[in-house]
Amino acid sequence: MEIENNIPRINNFKLWNELQLQEFPNKLIFKSLQSPDQAFSICPLDGIIQKLNGDEDFGQPTKVSTVYGVAGTIRLLTGTHVLVITSRREVGTYLGFPVFQSMSMKFISSNEGSRHLTIQEVCIFILLV
Repeated sequence: MEIENNIPRINNFKLWNELQLQEFPNKLIFKSLQSPDQAFSICPLDGIIQKLNGDEDFGQPTKVSTVYGVAGTIRLLTGTHVLVITSRREVGTYLGFPVFQSMSMKFISSNEGSRHLTIQEVCIFILLV
């Protein structure tokens, strides 16, 4: 594990304490609060994850919030849903770095994916979520 400016780095992945989540109609942007020029995006329609350079301009987000990580994604009929960590608490340390327990999570989905569903598929989706 390399250490660069107090940011743990494992192979090519950096670990950050907090992320700013910017929600757009067709894209979720995750920016590091520690390194604002470091960011990645997830497209909720197809699940594609891309590293961003920080100089892209996507306009004004519909919602901005702080999250503590991306726990995963799940692909359903309505598109890809992203599970983000919304709260945490420190439970210890490992090699001098804090270890956190996830306290709450939230699914973020795109409303665009549900536009082409039948009424039966929408009802099943509502029951699942």
